[in-house]
Amino acid sequence: AITTDGGSTWSQNFVPLGSHQDPETVGGTLWAANSDPDVAIDNSGNVYLSDLYLSSSAFPNGIFVSASTLSNLSGGGNFSAASTLPVMVNTPSNNTAACEPGGPNPLTGSPGFCLEDKPWVAVDNSSNSATAGTVYVVWDHFWSCYNVLGVVACNDGPDIYLSYLTKGATQWSAPIKLDPDGSTIPTGQPQSGNVEGPQVAVGPDGTVYV
Repeated sequence: AITTDGGSTWSQNFVPLGSHQDPETVGGTLWAANSDPDVAIDNSGNVYLSDLYLSSSAFPNGIFVSASTLSNLSGGGNFSAASTLPVMVNTPSNNTAACEPGGPNPLTGSPGFCLEDKPWVAVDNSSNSATAGTVYVVWDHFWSCYNVLGVVACNDGPDIYLSYLTKGATQWSAPIKLDPDGSTIPTGQPQSGNVEGPQVAVGPDGTVYV
């Protein structure tokens, strides 16, 4: 929602919707649901909205970011499917063995899968000309997930992933795993798989904090 009069009135804006009012992303892909929105705005008035998109069974799923401008959104426009780009998407075609190390669910035979969750977006509004305008997203990455009778449970994870989109680019970077294997948190537990709910911010010199 946007206000241009100090909060007296607000206008609403939504993720792109396709047929039957289902959430839609680039290429006309339709989803059963989306959740976990977060928004960031750069110094030029560009608006970035990160979301988790899900099928009815939670697989496929993925993180997408929609882009628009403040002038468009406050003037009655909305986000478009064409500008809602994938950051990381899990589908049957890329469901690797790493997503189901234990094999299919022994009760239902359904495949294990990876699940992305809790995206958080930030934009570099610093004075560093080398990095200004870069958009960052962090999120939780689970694996060995199963849908049993409509209930999704994940046996492993999460790890913390980060991806970035440089100014003017149209494709997000390959995800970067931030919590290294073998490292520990202060309690002595392994860091990998024991961290959750990341947030990202950018300092005045372009330094990225997660």
